[in-house]
Amino acid sequence: MTPVMVMHPFKPALDGKDISDFKDPNGKHLFVEMVKVCKNQGEGTVGYLWPKPGQKEPVPKLSYVKLYQPWGWVIGTGIYIEDVEEALNAKKAQIQAVISKQRYLVIGVIFLALGLCAGVMTLLVRKTIGHIRKVALALKDIAQGEGDLTMRLQVDS
Repeated sequence: MTPVMVMHPFKPALDGKDISDFKDPNGKHLFVEMVKVCKNQGEGTVGYLWPKPGQKEPVPKLSYVKLYQPWGWVIGTGIYIEDVEEALNAKKAQIQAVISKQRYLVIGVIFLALGLCAGVMTLLVRKTIGHIRKVALALKDIAQGEGDLTMRLQVDS
């Protein structure tokens, strides 16, 4: 529960050293903060700036720390925020692609349904108009012809 590094996986130069004065570029005593979180809550998260392995420029990082009571050790692990953002952006792009594909599928189904409706409506209109034309022609023949009132219209529907 004192800020002395037991083992750091990427900075072995810190191993065995007192790191209570160690600060990130913003002046945060991150290891002191980790001990404080474990003293107060037993576990929690601490945000700070830290360089990625093989890089020199520090970037935002979030670490989860937990007190291992039998030894009085603070054990921690962390994740770089930009890695999370990259993963989220990749997932977002994947979801957008699926949504776009489904959008085109729905539009296609709508146009197909509209086409089928238009076809059915055309058949119904043609059939109805055909009967109306027959009636109109018969009435015209009665009016202009010899006035044969015995003429009958064929009713088949």
